[in-house]
Amino acid sequence: MSDKNKNTEFVTQPAADLFQVLVENAMDVITLLDESGAILYQNQSVERAFGYTQEELLGQQVLALVHPEDIDSTSAKLGKLLQRESREERHELRFLHKNGEWRYIQVQARFFEDQSATRVVITSRDVTESHKILDELQQSNERFQTAFHASANICSLSKFDNGEFIDVNLAWEKSTGWTREEAIASTALDLDTWGSPENRQFVMSRLVADGKLSQFPFAIKARSGGFRDVLLDAKILMISGLKCVYLSALDITETKKLEEQLRQSQKMEAVGQLTGGIAHDFNNLLSVILGSAEIIEAELDQNSDLRPLIEAILKATDRGAGLTHQLLAFSRKQTLQPVAVSLNEAINHTTSMLSQSLSEDIEIQTRIDADLWPIRVDPGQLENALLNLALNSRDAMPGGGTLTIDYSNKTILQGDALSIHLDPGDYVSLACTDTGTGIPPDAIQRVFEPFFTTKETGRGTGLGLSMVFGFVKQSGGHVSIQSKQNKGTTVTILLPRDQSEQTVPSSIKQSTTIVDWQGKTALLVEDNHEVRRLTARMLKLAGFKVLQAEDGRAVMKLLKQQPTVDFLLSDVILPGELKGPEIAKLVHSHSPDVAILLMSGYTHGEIHPEDDDAPFIPIISKPFTNEALLRQIQTVFASKQ
Repeated sequence: MSDKNKNTEFVTQPAADLFQVLVENAMDVITLLDESGAILYQNQSVERAFGYTQEELLGQQVLALVHPEDIDSTSAKLGKLLQRESREERHELRFLHKNGEWRYIQVQARFFEDQSATRVVITSRDVTESHKILDELQQSNERFQTAFHASANICSLSKFDNGEFIDVNLAWEKSTGWTREEAIASTALDLDTWGSPENRQFVMSRLVADGKLSQFPFAIKARSGGFRDVLLDAKILMISGLKCVYLSALDITETKKLEEQLRQSQKMEAVGQLTGGIAHDFNNLLSVILGSAEIIEAELDQNSDLRPLIEAILKATDRGAGLTHQLLAFSRKQTLQPVAVSLNEAINHTTSMLSQSLSEDIEIQTRIDADLWPIRVDPGQLENALLNLALNSRDAMPGGGTLTIDYSNKTILQGDALSIHLDPGDYVSLACTDTGTGIPPDAIQRVFEPFFTTKETGRGTGLGLSMVFGFVKQSGGHVSIQSKQNKGTTVTILLPRDQSEQTVPSSIKQSTTIVDWQGKTALLVEDNHEVRRLTARMLKLAGFKVLQAEDGRAVMKLLKQQPTVDFLLSDVILPGELKGPEIAKLVHSHSPDVAILLMSGYTHGEIHPEDDDAPFIPIISKPFTNEALLRQIQTVFASKQ
């Protein structure tokens, strides 16, 4: 029989038989209900879908197999059909499988008349697996929403075509200053968070070209007009058929500030090393010039025409010495003589000193924490630092104003912003705040550099704040500055708390007793030949027998030949392993009654004897005059009596 004949034979079968074949072989479950909701018929797909045979469900109420939570809604829809209020209803419910499992099904129900009786035919499809997928998607979406809103990154979801925000998180609100309600349905261009349309076009073009962005440096504009530096990640997503852009940005604004502070600190360190080396060599040159000029002056007749020239050389040398002192202060190589200082005792003196230095139209206010901790600093240098800050404030307030100095205790913890500059611990803060003109933003990072000044030409050397910077750093502290134009400036000094119980005198009282040095032996240790020659001449003129050495090795040779030494004058920084303090200890062990004086153009730190019982070692700063040297020698000899 041909295929054509087969088809003709099949089509010409009775309609009832064809209907039976179609219903029984349908993939969906087909159910017939009477007017009471009882099952009159189900096709054989019921066994595949729910595990029941066709005979097992005949006569049962269909609602008895519906999940209790779905009975009310299902009964309502079934009632509408049976009462002919609706011809067709669609519904989703949970149906009981023979194995006890609840299966999600989608049903489509219609009523029809059968010999004056109302019947309902239901077509059911098992959608449990689809429902599980939807549940997983919903849970995934909930997890995404939780992560989105809890993220510390700045996150936004917007439409690709027009840029309208669909959602933003809390970090986005905090960084931009706009609220979530203001953002949704607005665009980044409306809120100006891109900064300009060109910025959005650039980012979007990169996103379209590469498919995504990763760690892209960018700046988000805030409502206030300021910018936040970020690293931007971006993706294009399809959500419910809508093309969207997901942005996640890591705010690195504070990190960049810290990196800039670190770079500035490293720059200042490098400049300080260079400055210190130059100042040290210049001090030796000044020592030679000063010593030579004093010798010539002593030999000249009072009426000599050369005397004014020598006096000019001496004055220029003195000014040069002041300049190198400022440079050494910045480079943290000045000679410091730190002692334990109680600020509660020193504040009145400091305030009085500042009042004499400032004009009457500047009011000085002090705010003092109770029980201020002691600090260990050179008192004279601390006064100089406060004086420099006060003079800067005076120049910033030509019409008068207020200078406020806050003294307070402060503890730095690990992880604090200042912990990149300071070890964790206790510090005392001295904050000087004026109401002056302020410092321009482009100059604020350079104010501690030597010779940099915002003052008019001829009104400042640019070394005041660099001296403060160097002194504070050399003392183990930190100095920072904040300023707003026309709002004033605050300079904050942090100095470490002194934990020792012993104090060292800030100076040794000068003796008025005239000491005869004739017949006494002085050991002079200095590596610069010219400085050593001139200093030896000063000592010889004072009556000393002078032994000279250029380093520690030469000192040890001399001590083997010399029974006793009465006076030691040694440079602090020397070539070789033995420096000034070590040579002082060596000579002291050789001659216990020796008077010791150190000299230095700069030091790398404080000068303390290693033994607690050893005497305090005074230092004279280079360059020094013959008179200053003799006065200091007299003082150290008096301290031995």
